[in-house]
Parts: sequence; structure tokens; C-alpha cells
Amino acid sequence: MLPVPGRRIVFLHLFKCGGTTVIERLRSRLGASTVLHVKDVHALDAALGRGEAALSGRRAVVGHLSLPLLEDHFADWAWVTVLRDPVDRMLSQYHHFRREAVTLGTSAEDADGDHSFRVRFCAENDLLAFATSEDPRLTVYTRNYMTRKLAGVTRRRRAQLGEKARHAAIANLPRFAAVGTTDTLDDAFMPAVDALVGRRARLVDRLRPRANVSTARQGRRPPLDQAALDAILEHNASDVALYAAARWFDPAGLSASIRSDAADAGAGEPS
Repeated sequence: MLPVPGRRIVFLHLFKCGGTTVIERLRSRLGASTVLHVKDVHALDAALGRGEAALSGRRAVVGHLSLPLLEDHFADWAWVTVLRDPVDRMLSQYHHFRREAVTLGTSAEDADGDHSFRVRFCAENDLLAFATSEDPRLTVYTRNYMTRKLAGVTRRRRAQLGEKARHAAIANLPRFAAVGTTDTLDDAFMPAVDALVGRRARLVDRLRPRANVSTARQGRRPPLDQAALDAILEHNASDVALYAAARWFDPAGLSASIRSDAADAGAGEPS
């Protein structure tokens, strides 16, 4: 899937992967009224399944979506997503839950018992406990989260786990028009998204600070002991492999390479 100016965008927002910055960029480029920020994936799926005009006037759909939803309703849109170093993502997820403990009891989200459990657990336990817990309310975020999202593992696709999910996630990367990582967000991914929507990059965007960045970190690496690091790496081997694949993934470059290889092999493919 190659970048084509003026495409409609669907952004698969993965938790703690710089998505807020991407969403704000799309709103700035396209106008907030044309960007649908999905809060309830199941409600959108149901609405689109009934043929309702949920996407009327929309140029971008963003949110914590699912691959099956993209396959069912956005096959002709340009898919984009951003991944993050698995260790950094886990640290960010843990500290996100800890920060939410301050407001627990005042948010509508507290109606979600699983969410309240995660917030309280992280407030009362260290990172190692978070990374090694076998509680399914936590493992949904601590066991190869990015791989499961890119492989399309949902409640209706639970059989696709382990090595199968890893291979599926990496194989799905070429289905995306742009795949970024948080360390290439400004220099490579954002300009690619600008090209997709038919807008030019602006110098002011490079000077604008990223959205939703913890002020406590101030650019410093957070503390991480060896036991916690070992646990994160042990339980997220598939995410490590997926991140490496995404870090070096380039749809246009990949396609050019495939054409070149075919020509060199005498396949008769025009260069």
C-alpha cells in the first residue's frame, strides 16, 4: 500500500505509543470536524454494520481500534499506526496507571472494574510486580500487547497466540500505508502522514512539543532495575521482534526492493 495524496486515514492508536500527538496533527491538518475520534469501538462497528452514515464528511478515523474493524469497514482507507520500544511502552503504561490513581473515584472510567483494579495495583506495587503478574486484567497490557493488536487477536480470535501471532503481526505491516515508531515520529512518520492526506509539512510542527508527555520525566530515562528489565523482555519477545521489524519498515522502499529483486531474477517485472 503506497502513499497517495488525499487518501482517507484510519489511525490504529496503540496505548502509550505517541498516538495523542498523531491525532492532534491530523486535526490540525484536516480540521477537527473531519476527524472522528472513536471512544467506543463496538458502537462504531455496530453502526457501520447497519449501514449508518457514521463516516459522513470524515477524512480520518482515529482511536484504539481493532484490526478486524479495519478489515471489515476501512479496507479502502490508508491505515497508519505507531509502535514503541516495548520496554519504554511498558514503563509508560505502568506510570500511566499510577498517575490515574490520584483521580480514581472521580472519573466515569471507574465504572470499569478492571480499569480500577489496574490503577490500584500499579499504585500499590512496583514495576516488577506489574510485569510478572499473571492476572489477565494486567496481562492484556503486559504480554505482547502490540503484537496482539497488529495480529488482530481479539476475543473472537483468541486462538491466534504465541509464534502464530508474531508472524501474523509482522506479515500485516505491509497492509499499512505508514508504520512509525516513537523515535522516528517527527522525522519520518509525520511527514508520511502529511503526504497521505495531501498536506505539506510545516516548520512549526518540528518546534511544537509532543502531546501527552509526562512532565515528571523531563526527557530523562526513568529508573529500571535489572529484574524488571529481564521480566519485560522475557514476556514480550514478540513485541521486541515486531518493534524491530517496524523500526526498519518502509512501504515504498519495500515495494521498490520487491520490484528490483523480481527484475534481477528475470521475472519480467518492469522497474
